[in-house]
Amino acid sequence: MTPAPQLNRSVAHRSLAAIAAAAALVALAAGCSLVGLGLSVAPMGLQAIEGVTVAAGQSASGNPNTTAEEDASKCEQLRSGLPYVTEVRKDSNGAFEIRQYGVRGSSDKPQWTVVPAKDSAADGWKTFQMSEAQFSPPLETSLGAEKGAHYLIFAAAQANDTAENEQAVSFIGFFGPADGTFTWGGRTYNYAVAKKLPCFPVAS
Repeated sequence: MTPAPQLNRSVAHRSLAAIAAAAALVALAAGCSLVGLGLSVAPMGLQAIEGVTVAAGQSASGNPNTTAEEDASKCEQLRSGLPYVTEVRKDSNGAFEIRQYGVRGSSDKPQWTVVPAKDSAADGWKTFQMSEAQFSPPLETSLGAEKGAHYLIFAAAQANDTAENEQAVSFIGFFGPADGTFTWGGRTYNYAVAKKLPCFPVAS
């Protein structure tokens, strides 16, 4: 009798891993979001950012926009559950551009700082295809005609994990109520438009 062939377990494990990876890629190509695979993905090609810890007893001094209510504990909540914060504008052709902000710097002097992306210019600006998101009401309506900087802040309407729940808490506490919602990658986000950012000065 011919002995049964022995399975090479190392090869089998590598094969199973390759099949699983291929299945994930096929799912993505079919339009399935990574959320469906148990992962949370930042919208608009942005980064999930964790800022610096605010030093105990440290107020947001140096920011002329800070009010008495924005004490260190609230600012720490914002830092620990930072929603997506972007500056938004239109270029000379009328196309929207965005750039992301995070909280960076030392614990006693945190600042809002531009966070360039791989596909952005050195100053962080990149084109945002409005057709890829469904804003309600339209973003143009929320931006209005007022000149100057406009910040688009948003967080997932339905949190998938603890990090997203913290983002939602900060969003509601500092920027709520929402100006509207938009969809991206099959998910819904609450958004708000602001003329200034709270707690920390914006790095020049």
